Amino acid sequence: MSSDRYWDTKPELKLAVVAATLYLAYFFYLRSALGFDVMRSDVLHYWKLSFSWDTIYIKYWAPGYPFVVALVREVTLNALPAVAVMTLTAGTGYLVSVLTVYKLAKELGVPQAFELALLFAVFPFSGLAYSVYPVSDNVATALLLLCLLNFNRKKWWAFSLFMAFMVVMHKATWFFAAPLTMIVFFKYKEARTVIPLAAVPLLFVLIAGATHYNDLIWFIRRDATYNYGWTILPVFDGLFGNFFVGSTTSILKGMIVLILLAAAIGILVYSYRFRFWLGVSIAIAMLLLGVWVNHHAIWSLVRFGKVSLLPIAYLLSHHSDSIKLPERLATLPFNVLFLAGLLSNLLFGYYMAAFYYK
Repeated sequence: MSSDRYWDTKPELKLAVVAATLYLAYFFYLRSALGFDVMRSDVLHYWKLSFSWDTIYIKYWAPGYPFVVALVREVTLNALPAVAVMTLTAGTGYLVSVLTVYKLAKELGVPQAFELALLFAVFPFSGLAYSVYPVSDNVATALLLLCLLNFNRKKWWAFSLFMAFMVVMHKATWFFAAPLTMIVFFKYKEARTVIPLAAVPLLFVLIAGATHYNDLIWFIRRDATYNYGWTILPVFDGLFGNFFVGSTTSILKGMIVLILLAAAIGILVYSYRFRFWLGVSIAIAMLLLGVWVNHHAIWSLVRFGKVSLLPIAYLLSHHSDSIKLPERLATLPFNVLFLAGLLSNLLFGYYMAAFYYK
């Protein structure tokens, strides 16, 4: 069998090799070309928290990721340096995410599932940048996509299991969990006895923290001030607040957020029209982020908004005649989108190394 034919018969293996190559190449770009040490800021805090059982009481983050890091340390017998453990953890989440996008796209009947997974792998400004920089996004996104995959399959036990892990991994996933769980609960009677189990780990964390701090809203108190509170505008601060800051970076950030929220509105309208509930849940989550989160934390919309590629691809492949997109957009070549995404990640990596974390 020729090598080309072999890869054609093993698309998931080919995708894993390409994604792993992208990940490692970007890692060396950050570390060697830019001299960027990933063991800093949030990543360093996660590493330190992985050595403490008090992780469950942290106010700023959900506690799941430090526990995952601790598990990886134990499985590798504490033989690896910190950067290797964090990179292995994040890289695994990245590969699982890319492969799950491919699998879900195939099951949704998207003809270009392989290409879609590659676009997800280099999603603008976050596909590689927030994967190689090993924060909790990778594992949280992988769990979110596994929830969506099992939602599509109507496998409610698996859905609930992944949901249970997801909501203790990253607080941004709560915006996705709420509409997705509500849709499942009201549309699928057979799931109603199973879905509540997904809340058990999070409830345990909330009750334990409330007892520890003697504060019922301990888990949201800091976020209410820093991430969700009014900083410039009383509402839609995440949507418009960056334009009031006035810097070039903040204005660009605001424009990216506007584009994603405009996409979310389009996804919501057409997903509801065609009763594509997976798309409805993703669109509502993105809009909730845009309305609720202030301009300090709104970049989480870009970091998690990459899952919007799935409903966009589904709607284009199944209902493009009804949507009536301009032909030049509907036929935009894959390689242009891929290179644009890759370039944006390279530029964002430079921005992180030269400015943001300087």
